[in-house]
Amino acid sequence: MERILDRIRAGKCVPFLGAGVNLTSRERGYRGLPLGGKLARKLAIKLRASNSTLARLALEWEVRDDRSSLVEFLSRALRHEPADPRCVPSPLLRALARIRSLKLVVTTNYDSLFEKALDEEGRADDYEVVLQPPQGFDAIPEIRKWMGDLQQQKKLIVYKIHGSFAPAPDGSPPPLVITEDDYIEFLTVLGRGKAEDGEKGKIGVPPRVITELTASSLLFLGYGLEDWDFRTIHKSLIESLPWHSARKSIAIQKGSQAYWLQYWAQKKVQIFNIDLYDFVDQLNEAFPKTAPSTPAHGPGISL
Repeated sequence: MERILDRIRAGKCVPFLGAGVNLTSRERGYRGLPLGGKLARKLAIKLRASNSTLARLALEWEVRDDRSSLVEFLSRALRHEPADPRCVPSPLLRALARIRSLKLVVTTNYDSLFEKALDEEGRADDYEVVLQPPQGFDAIPEIRKWMGDLQQQKKLIVYKIHGSFAPAPDGSPPPLVITEDDYIEFLTVLGRGKAEDGEKGKIGVPPRVITELTASSLLFLGYGLEDWDFRTIHKSLIESLPWHSARKSIAIQKGSQAYWLQYWAQKKVQIFNIDLYDFVDQLNEAFPKTAPSTPAHGPGISL
């Protein structure tokens, strides 16, 4: 575990945040957000369908109704803040928000709780939110200039790889990766040679993100080893990194089945059998709060 903390101190660790980072804990007095399995059950009840994966049920909803109603349902089910003041950052998000050495945090969550934690730490001007379009970035001069500027700056990048609930400027449903079709398109986008032009003048992952990933240890937090999100990201993004520069990945996961431990060991993912909240305690000890937080207002910059 000390090796993980050393990598974080050195600015050579990239956390990947899954839904479990907002896990409810009665012991810690934290009311979190529902996980994917619970959301899938809610969708199945509304659709009067058999239980299945969230991605499959979301696709069925979209076909039967439309995208807007799907996003509205998920937003309500996840008590998306600021609509619900009960939504507050988890102890893990607060611990990560205090760590100034982090250069990139990747999240598959649609909420803005990590950004809220950063704001509450007085870091509203210290980070930039980057939303990954499911179809890729348009390969136009403005986007290329922004990517070049992003490569040079020192701000923490919050890379929301599956999108955000934040509405699009034109009022259309926010671009989220949620249905099976979205995941297929997402895999195609991330396979477009990363920062190079892809088909139809699209760009995959920003160069700044690739730079940080290839130079860092990857730390998966809040994922089940069998999670669709976890497996998709690893297959499309991590496994395609240059092998000579990709460091070993690490996951914090309590009580994993032997099959999944073996599966991920073959992919060079080391599993630490540690409760997520015990890991929070270790982060708090290694990176104590040193100054009063200054609440800030307003989100980070989203593109």
